[in-house]
Amino acid sequence: MTMQPDIPALVAALRALGDERSLPRRKVRRAAQIADRLSRPARVAFLGLPAGQQVARANAVLGEGLVDPAWPTCRLIYGEAPAFTATLSDRRVVAGGGLPVTASFPAPPAFFEIAAPIDLLKELTLLVVRAGASWQEQQAALHWAARQTDIALWCAARPMEAAEFAVWQAAPQALTNHSYLLSPGRCPSEAEGAFGSTVDTGAPDWPDRLRASLATLTREARQEDAALGALVLRDAARVTARTSEARGQGLAPDPQAAAPNRETPAVETKPEADRDPEAWRLASKLLLTLRRGAAEVLDLLNQDTSDDALAAEVLDRAEQLLSALKGLLADVLQPPPDLTDMMAEAEETLILLKYEGGLDQAGAAASVLVQVRQAIETHLEKAA
Repeated sequence: MTMQPDIPALVAALRALGDERSLPRRKVRRAAQIADRLSRPARVAFLGLPAGQQVARANAVLGEGLVDPAWPTCRLIYGEAPAFTATLSDRRVVAGGGLPVTASFPAPPAFFEIAAPIDLLKELTLLVVRAGASWQEQQAALHWAARQTDIALWCAARPMEAAEFAVWQAAPQALTNHSYLLSPGRCPSEAEGAFGSTVDTGAPDWPDRLRASLATLTREARQEDAALGALVLRDAARVTARTSEARGQGLAPDPQAAAPNRETPAVETKPEADRDPEAWRLASKLLLTLRRGAAEVLDLLNQDTSDDALAAEVLDRAEQLLSALKGLLADVLQPPPDLTDMMAEAEETLILLKYEGGLDQAGAAASVLVQVRQAIETHLEKAA
């Protein structure tokens, strides 16, 4: 039987890494992100073209008519009593008890956060996104929602049509990773294939089935986050131990670790005649794989775009390259423990970066590859 992780203890340990001076900021930031995901309800967004579907379906999932069709985009959270915070179009913020009445504000409201004593909101935060029908407005709404959504629900008024499908195809990857199509009846197979699951809202029990599916998905995501958190803690412990050992031996910090993009210092090598031809051929193959793969990754990063698909491609290439390197290393040389440890650490880091996604993570993946390249090149030169 698999033991369940102690989530509060894991969150506390991840947040405590913020006080660890020897850790890179990127590792501390990643730990904080995972701790945040583990300590809050899953975030579910109701999206779609304007037809009142988001409101109707959010109310169906809640089991009561909480959301008013006159409201702008709103976030629903748990509270012991009904209350609201309204952000107005002139950027003023107004808070009060009870539920808001749109016409009562001195300026049109742009966003509501609603607290309500509904048990479901202890487990799920719901975001009901209202946007116009234009392509530009829909895309702006989807990119805004992607930054604060874990599970996306696209609400189709009828079986999904081409215009809706085109909007969803251009949605950020962060939304499509965990997504549902809520539609009254079957949709074209291509449209259904673009979502993780399809829920037929024509069935009378669809809210119950969706709630059960969301509970399963959030539980699995929580377990995955817990596993990632444990991975981050193990990685941090390894970095801290290395730093403590270096301090204990009175060693200066490694300048290459602090500046991974600097050129590797020249090292003394054996004359060409003393090198084993077969071993050196394999070493050359390894270095060629490193340089070509890293060049491809950097070329992708140099493209002037913020497309999530680009970040995903960079992270995929980095992961594939590292996997190829591990196989080649076994053929080229018997790597020492420190190099084996570095490869394992790089692999864990890429797993975490790929899970998080985004261009910042893609850039971090490229830095990981640079460090791996320098470490292997240095070792091969010394071993040659």
